[in-house]
Amino acid sequence: LNERSANREARSLLARAQTAWPEYVEIFTAQCDADFQRAIYGWIEDAAEGMRRAEQLCNRTLASADHRAHPRAHALIASIYNHLGKFDEALNHAERAIELNPSDSTALYRRGMVFLSGGRIDDAIVTMETAKRFEPQPSAGAGLNLAIAYYLAGRYREALAQTDTLLARAPHHVTLNATRAATLAQLGNTDEARRAADQVRRFSPGFEAENFGTRFANPGYAAKLQDGLRKAGL
Repeated sequence: LNERSANREARSLLARAQTAWPEYVEIFTAQCDADFQRAIYGWIEDAAEGMRRAEQLCNRTLASADHRAHPRAHALIASIYNHLGKFDEALNHAERAIELNPSDSTALYRRGMVFLSGGRIDDAIVTMETAKRFEPQPSAGAGLNLAIAYYLAGRYREALAQTDTLLARAPHHVTLNATRAATLAQLGNTDEARRAADQVRRFSPGFEAENFGTRFANPGYAAKLQDGLRKAGL
């Protein structure tokens, strides 16, 4: 769903599926995911309305009697609330998803994401390393959060290893390339950091360092990320 055309096609197919099988609540969860992605990536004119629709769809799943669908919906709504800066509510939903399915790597990665955004860096690392044992090859977005957590903890070599692993599968991912550039700069590898920065500019010519990391509750973490980016030449 992290490409606009794929997102559009997914929403079209889900609408058809809902018409054919209106009581299948997993459809609402998938629609929630699609609308959330559309809102955060700017593929909708009114992002706030897209986010509200995503929340409503997840809550529709949670209101259903089919409890098998609840863990994924809780994990998704955790992401929604995290994006809105509602960290306590986000954490409650992530924890509930894990209570329902303790080995749910998606819920664990999302709990780690909430810890990361809220400034609990060590907790974020522990949680996402646990998730990684269940899912060694996560999506680029999930794995990126662990790389950023390592970076903020000053564990730059681990951050670099994480970005390198993920970029082997998602070489055009702008945020991964930016995190790699910042990490290399903090390690003092100036030439390679600048080459990584060139990749960022190639894939996102309008990239601005001052917009990176603004989701953190503690502005000091955004400043630390932006410091590495500037050292890399971004």
